[in-house]
Amino acid sequence: ATSQFAVILVQGESGERTILWERDARIRIRPEDLPREEIQRSRAVLLDGHDVPASIASARAARGAGVPVVLDAEKVQEGTEELLGLCDHVVAASSFVAQLLPGAEPEEGVREIHRRYSPGTAAVTLGADGALGFDGREVVRVRGIEVAAADTTGAGDVFHAGFLFALLAGKPFPAMLAFGNAAAALSCRKVGGRAGIPPLDEIVETLSRQSLSND
Repeated sequence: ATSQFAVILVQGESGERTILWERDARIRIRPEDLPREEIQRSRAVLLDGHDVPASIASARAARGAGVPVVLDAEKVQEGTEELLGLCDHVVAASSFVAQLLPGAEPEEGVREIHRRYSPGTAAVTLGADGALGFDGREVVRVRGIEVAAADTTGAGDVFHAGFLFALLAGKPFPAMLAFGNAAAALSCRKVGGRAGIPPLDEIVETLSRQSLSND
């Protein structure tokens, strides 16, 4: 048996983190390992794209059953572009956009991802600067939320969880981005990838305050 191993280094002043990660190839998820019936019964499927063949198979199974597919896009690999074409919502790290489309600014990047791969929405997370997305009609910008950051570990994962929560709640695209953005920002206040995950009522309260400050 084998497992993954990671060491996370966090800067004391900024909370920015660096991850040293080793993942044995023997624990890759293969297409034949997938629980296809469970995927087809799901309300949505969130993919991280690490095991690309399995991710593609998951996306195909979900789309065949009318289940929306959300991609947490972090790294361009062989097969990533095929996967992009199977997703309903692409939420990418800024480093992914830079790798896929060298030299592209965030807005240009999400527009081009939408044009090339035709997801319903394409978005990029921008850390302390918030997030930006495009739904084929308009560009949506969500400004960053200021917090006393202790550790940014897991913030991207929390963003995707918040985005997916809002999607399943039937929220429009701007609200999906805003919810993910708020959840991610609040998660950075404590050390550890899970310790800072905020409760639902705190996310809602933060969004309410932000809305009032924008009026």
